[in-house]
Amino acid sequence: MQADIGLIGLAVMGENLVLNMESKGFTVAVYNRTVEKVRNFVSGRAAGKNILGADSPAELVSLLKKPRRVMMMVKAGTAVDMLIETLLPLLEPGDIIIDGGNSHYKDTERRTKYVESKGLFYIGTGISGGEEGALHGPSIMPGGSEAAWPYVRDLFRKICAFADDGHGGTAPCCEWIGTGGAGHFVKMVHNGIEYGDMQLICETYDLMRRYLKMTADEMADVFSRWNAGELDSYLIEITADILRKKDKDGLPLVDHILDVAGQKGTGQWSSQAAYEEGVPLTLIGESVFSRYLSVLKEERSAASRVLSWTAPEDGAELQEAEKASFLTALHDALYASKIVSYAQGCALMAKASEVNGWNLDLGSVALLWRGGCIIRSSFLGKIKDAYEQNPNLKNLMLDSFFASRLSAAQKGWRLVCAKAAETGIPTPAFFAALSYFDGYRAERLPANLLQAQRDYFGAHTYERTDTPRGEFRHTDWQEGLKSGTYYGPLDEKKLERILEKTIGDYTFRGKKVRRLLIIPPDYTRYYSGAGIVTQILYRKYTEAGAEVDILPALGTHAPMTAAEISDLYAGIPQERFLVHNWREDVVKIGTVPAEFISEISDGIVNEPIDVEVNRLLVSGNYDLILSVGQVVPHEVVGMANRNKNIFVGCGGNSMINGSHMLGAFYGLERIMGLDHTPVRRVFDYAEEKYLSEVPLSYILTVTDLDPAGKMRMHGLFVGRERHIFESAVALSTQVNIIHVEKPLNTVVVMLEEKEFKSTWLGNKAIYRTRKAIADGGELYVLAPGVDRFGEDAEIDALIRKYGYTGRENILRKIQEAPDLRENLSAAAHLIHGSSDGRFRITYCTRHLSAEEVEGVGFHYLPYEEAVRRFQPEQLAEGMNQTDAGDIYYIGNPALGLWSV
Repeated sequence: MQADIGLIGLAVMGENLVLNMESKGFTVAVYNRTVEKVRNFVSGRAAGKNILGADSPAELVSLLKKPRRVMMMVKAGTAVDMLIETLLPLLEPGDIIIDGGNSHYKDTERRTKYVESKGLFYIGTGISGGEEGALHGPSIMPGGSEAAWPYVRDLFRKICAFADDGHGGTAPCCEWIGTGGAGHFVKMVHNGIEYGDMQLICETYDLMRRYLKMTADEMADVFSRWNAGELDSYLIEITADILRKKDKDGLPLVDHILDVAGQKGTGQWSSQAAYEEGVPLTLIGESVFSRYLSVLKEERSAASRVLSWTAPEDGAELQEAEKASFLTALHDALYASKIVSYAQGCALMAKASEVNGWNLDLGSVALLWRGGCIIRSSFLGKIKDAYEQNPNLKNLMLDSFFASRLSAAQKGWRLVCAKAAETGIPTPAFFAALSYFDGYRAERLPANLLQAQRDYFGAHTYERTDTPRGEFRHTDWQEGLKSGTYYGPLDEKKLERILEKTIGDYTFRGKKVRRLLIIPPDYTRYYSGAGIVTQILYRKYTEAGAEVDILPALGTHAPMTAAEISDLYAGIPQERFLVHNWREDVVKIGTVPAEFISEISDGIVNEPIDVEVNRLLVSGNYDLILSVGQVVPHEVVGMANRNKNIFVGCGGNSMINGSHMLGAFYGLERIMGLDHTPVRRVFDYAEEKYLSEVPLSYILTVTDLDPAGKMRMHGLFVGRERHIFESAVALSTQVNIIHVEKPLNTVVVMLEEKEFKSTWLGNKAIYRTRKAIADGGELYVLAPGVDRFGEDAEIDALIRKYGYTGRENILRKIQEAPDLRENLSAAAHLIHGSSDGRFRITYCTRHLSAEEVEGVGFHYLPYEEAVRRFQPEQLAEGMNQTDAGDIYYIGNPALGLWSV
């Protein structure tokens, strides 16, 4: 007998889903990591049923009909990824992997793409209803590979709950949500709303208990009455049941339960998603924070004896009519706040749908939640009606039904919030709901003052009420070096005006700048825009009488030649340039501890990193140090620059080696194009701990090339505040990350002759394109100027000795070879420079021989032959259809990151 579906993970949810499936006529194969659990289940709850036990994933797969359907019910996170890796070799194209756990929707987005790239289908489905729902019919919210939906639709719709469809019939609480992570996103929002509903009910209970002094049975009666009306819901129903439950001493059991609430994090995920999408999810956010506050039990107990408040009124003294009136107000406040909670949740789903192209039907989503799930209620039918009448409804509160109910509830709603404040009873969800309602309906908010404050300290600009929208202005609110963000395009004249404003009166921290150290990039960042910025800074400060030194952020690179200095920093005397020697010119100022490294790397790296910088930075000889750098995707730190110039460009052996290996061990493709990576967190830690008193500030650029190949500056970001850098990262993400529709089979990259002299630099062609290249694809690196591998003789020798021979081999060599172990940045470079056999890399050189190129693990093609074959002068940026086939051409890899 073959099974219709396999399920892995026999916790209670998994077992109950299996029994549900079997009861609907499906044969189910089951596996659990603990095989004994399989045997106990098959011989126990599943005895005599069409349920087949398997001792291994391979056996489970062998028991399945084709196309195979394997459902995972395991803990969210790495366990899911590990199980996918176990299943992939066992499955065939067209088979389907289903994740029924509480996975984060971004993980599901990633996994869907990954599994589809292997020729299989992936479904990430939200399942709500708890253990009982799993057994008798849950709400199911599937998303992922849409082509797989026909193969699971019948099964899902037979095991799910059914609810009134509003037209006299019933409908399954299961419908296709959308591609990628749509299903898990909707489930995440469901859980967030669940947090909000529960918090509102708890605040209602607290007001009844503490203000009205009602008994548990009296409260249970009220909730039962409300459940018979418009507040009819599963959570109101079980609240009445809970309040009636007595302990063995005859007292309400709820009174014996410690007031400390747990959570699994999905409410927090909803709040994080709202932050990312820019949607005010205030009520759900407060519900999450209320649980955090509950955990501080001992602190609250101590504070209750210190931070006292005597309420002016005792609700116990109210007459029955007054109590009844307040209960009516409380009912209205609960209903109105519930409307706000769902309005915010729907707004978040609508925004995510727009951003991700999911085309969510919010009316259908409301219907899915009518049965089987924790937030099931008759209220959801009204939401379905609202979106059926107006699918483009901007906010649920604007629907005529909900608008009228909010209007009718306002008096009681405001009374409840006022009484809660007066009596000192915390009701954060009620207040969040009312504040959102008042804020949404306010024609004018005090954000004008807020924006003025932002412009004052960060030059974030503002719009005026008397000019058209989209015209931004900045006011010079203060003197001295000013922080700010400036968006382009910015030509030299605009740059000069901005930098004049930035410099102000040539002071820093209240002191006249008489000695200035500028730390710009070297020649390898030719198109960063740092050249012209540095020239303007030098000219302005020297004209004001300051002595200015230039310390290029070389890192391990070779010193700049006189010709390179003249080209990139025209007009600045050669003698003002200093040379950083990463082996000799540094001083240790602290250590990033091993426990911090372990924490940020998920335990992958457990070694401390010494913080070393060029001794000039901490000499005290400069009134101001300005680091000028380009924000662009980077293979080690994720996004250069900010303090990368300081800790790598002007760093020493320990920091350079340690940061590079941390990035390599953590994973190149987990880092590139992202902020807050492990390496970035090391840099931020080191700056905060050891350089906070140094008179340091940053000037950051975001650039690319125009169609004519000229540098184009999109933004200038000035200041040490981290949000300044984050603004630059956001812009670079738009400008410098290029998404391709499908994996590329043939990629040709040109390395400009004057900029790229080594594979140490030229391998950006590999780093920046690897996420876009298909398995089995080809990368041709046209490198007319590359004449060596490393930037100095020692590194060059190590590359020639060990080659770009793959991650596993280099990791093994690190353990075996002292010379490589002592140069971990070189080892990291060797790991980064290999495709690990996934695609073919061909270097096309003039100055390196075939023997040299092939000796380090690359394929070789003479540069002139490559030019004849590909004719790069005729290729446009991006995809080209040529006689040699489709070719994706990149004119400069240093300015971008290409990804599917």
